[in-house]
Amino acid sequence: MDLQEFILALSRRLHSVKGAGKNVIRKNYTYIRLRGKANLLDFIQETNFSPSNLVAALSAMISYFCFLNVTMLKIAVVATTFLLSFSACNSNDSSDPVDDTLQSEYSSIPPPVNLTYTITAQYSKDTGAFTQGIEVNNGKLYESTGDYENSSLRITDWKTGKIEKLIRMGTDKIFGEGITILNNKIYQLTWLSNIVYVYDLSNVDKPAQTLKWTREGWGLTNNGKELIISDGTNTVYFADPSSLNVIRSIKVASYKGPITAINELEYINGFIYANVYLQNYVIKIDPATGHVVGVIVLENLLQQSEKIPGRTDVLNGIAYDSTSGSILITGKRWPKIFELKLN
Repeated sequence: MDLQEFILALSRRLHSVKGAGKNVIRKNYTYIRLRGKANLLDFIQETNFSPSNLVAALSAMISYFCFLNVTMLKIAVVATTFLLSFSACNSNDSSDPVDDTLQSEYSSIPPPVNLTYTITAQYSKDTGAFTQGIEVNNGKLYESTGDYENSSLRITDWKTGKIEKLIRMGTDKIFGEGITILNNKIYQLTWLSNIVYVYDLSNVDKPAQTLKWTREGWGLTNNGKELIISDGTNTVYFADPSSLNVIRSIKVASYKGPITAINELEYINGFIYANVYLQNYVIKIDPATGHVVGVIVLENLLQQSEKIPGRTDVLNGIAYDSTSGSILITGKRWPKIFELKLN
């Protein structure tokens, strides 16, 4: 794991603690989850990351102790990222990962096209929904939310904001993630528990079966035949929907290099659209090559005045309405869903 991947992984762990609040932070700090490990030392060892100098090591340790104070989490993420980046920039190690070899490897990939859009409508959304994935089916919005015990599967009328069905499937160990619908079945990922819940579309009161996914669960979509799954790295997997056996995979990259933290997914007209965790844009991926061919920049989509301090979280949630040709975009605990048309 290189420096950038470590920062992203650590940031997600910090962010998940912030998102889960009291559900994760207990009196005993060993209950804090870092890939299910007891402490940051286990996390560093598991990710095979070796801090290059004392500054990097200390900044990582500071972030760990900041877990005990939720109000310090944002500061910890920013400080860790800055200090680790600073230490990397000032390292005397000549083996810089962004070298001529890396540049030449990806230089043949054309720069992505900037995909412009028009906002055609805005709808109210439950700010209690820690949105992990959304999907449109027969005029209804199916949503998977996270935050451990608050994780749920929801069916809503997105135009009115009415929640028509809510199934709480989370526990102190189960964190809901991406969702997709294929062959009249709803597939719902979980983050670290290696479980995929499968519901019959006609009866979502409880899962009809569970499947085992051996990696982390982040984003989920389908191409009509295969499930398409992200695990927070730059790899996207194509899996058999009956067994979750991996059929093939692609590495997501642009002309600048690999793109990690691939999160929520949606398959639209032969391409994979993906949120990149902690970023305010959606990338368009060629499923044959993994190359990023387009970018939808969504900076300031939700205005600062619309954000609820301490509540509104990051951009996350893409759904395609094939009837109207519109794309729905939202975020974790956002008060709105935006309907967009690509120009």
